[in-house]
Amino acid sequence: MYLNPNITQSLALQQESDYLPSFPAINVTFPNTALTLAAVAYLRENTSPSTYTHCVRSAYFALILLSKVAGYGDLAGTASAVELVLVAILLHDLGWATNKALISPDKRFEVDGANSARRFLRTAPMCALLLLVLRM
Repeated sequence: MYLNPNITQSLALQQESDYLPSFPAINVTFPNTALTLAAVAYLRENTSPSTYTHCVRSAYFALILLSKVAGYGDLAGTASAVELVLVAILLHDLGWATNKALISPDKRFEVDGANSARRFLRTAPMCALLLLVLRM
């Protein structure tokens, strides 16, 4: 897979911060909210660099795809919907956590990952808002 060198360089620089850059040239703006930044920090803290970059790349690809969808402008105004999708994508591979406290000896990685994501969401910033969105 080819990635623009500027994007690759920006992804490499993220080790300095949990802030994820936007790429206006390709119409991609990462919503650096309290919840997405907490998810990025949790992901970095508990997974290997390769899992971390895979999940962040997946989130950027979702934003690129979303920008191509008709009516994106309407959805973009619904920040919580975009935020919910991005958090789910960022945390989708927590079953590969390097933090052994998140991994059980008897469950598949999908189950461990779901359990880890749930633990994060129960303690994350704006958790109440997210749970409200999930109940809609």
